[in-house]
Amino acid sequence: MFSIYADDVLVFSSRDPNATMRHITSPQANGEIGRAGGLTFTILPTHPAYSTIRKFKTKITAKLNTRLIFIGRVIDDSKDIYNVRKVTCEGALSFLLDSVQSPRPGNVTVRHFLTSCLAEHNQQVEDSKKFTIGNVTIPEAEEEINQNIDSYQDTKSALEKFLVGVYGGYLVVRTEASGNYIDYLKEYPTTQSAQEIRLKKNLLDITQKESVANIFTILLPVGKYPDDYVGQIPEDGVMDISSVNGGNKYIEHTGSIAKYGRIVRVEQFNNPKSPQELLTAAQAFMARHLDPNPTHLTVKVIDLHLLDNSIEQFILGNKYRIISDSNNIDITLTLVAIKWDFQNPENTELTLE
Repeated sequence: MFSIYADDVLVFSSRDPNATMRHITSPQANGEIGRAGGLTFTILPTHPAYSTIRKFKTKITAKLNTRLIFIGRVIDDSKDIYNVRKVTCEGALSFLLDSVQSPRPGNVTVRHFLTSCLAEHNQQVEDSKKFTIGNVTIPEAEEEINQNIDSYQDTKSALEKFLVGVYGGYLVVRTEASGNYIDYLKEYPTTQSAQEIRLKKNLLDITQKESVANIFTILLPVGKYPDDYVGQIPEDGVMDISSVNGGNKYIEHTGSIAKYGRIVRVEQFNNPKSPQELLTAAQAFMARHLDPNPTHLTVKVIDLHLLDNSIEQFILGNKYRIISDSNNIDITLTLVAIKWDFQNPENTELTLE
């Protein structure tokens, strides 16, 4: 059963016999690893909550049975000639767009940087949009970074630039009874699911492709020398890795070159302290972003959990075995995105990589 709440008041239920609840139509939600997620629905003027759902103020949550699958706020709505409203919501991670980080220099640990950013965020927003620092599982949590924020910028951009952009991982919102938490995770929590995706059982359609839109096979990492760097600095002031990489400014992936050819990507790294640190960061970046087998599947499925509560729900980050004999597919992949159609659950769409 799918349900939607506005400020904790039930406004839609896929099994509610109350006809009033049916005055919300086309409710759909989407979730994606490391993204805010979203929810949309259409509400008729005859719904009791029609005039109480307000942009940026109303908290919207959605559940699949008892599990929370969306929490966020309304960011847009439009009305047609019959005053029917189409409401668009964004997930709670977007609350970080509502605050700004002050310019500040200095070296701090990754954990301290995240803590201070959330503290400054919390000083500027309402209680409902505040976050507590949660789990930090990246190995570099106690590593110092140069947090050279040289201009005002929103908190979400600052965290993505100085943390995710450098160390990878995911910023994940976790909602508990005590409030909202931000976890900074190296890897998304994952388990092998018992619910298989199999043709003639719960698989309705499948699309397979290689995701090569952002492929590269050679990386040129560059950075800026810190003011206190001791050593020779080239005239252009650009740091590269040639001095610690046998005179070569590039990192090459031979397996990918054999498959795709020579495709160079330049990447600017924030505030490396030395060429060796730049090389280490670049090697980690390449390992994260260069997948030698970039296959992903988009599948339409029937979620068997909706028919039998004893069957596990589809959960982001979990691994699923996909079997389609007619496509010669038998592979286990990670669920990275999901789209739910609350009124037509057979349209559930999964993306796996």
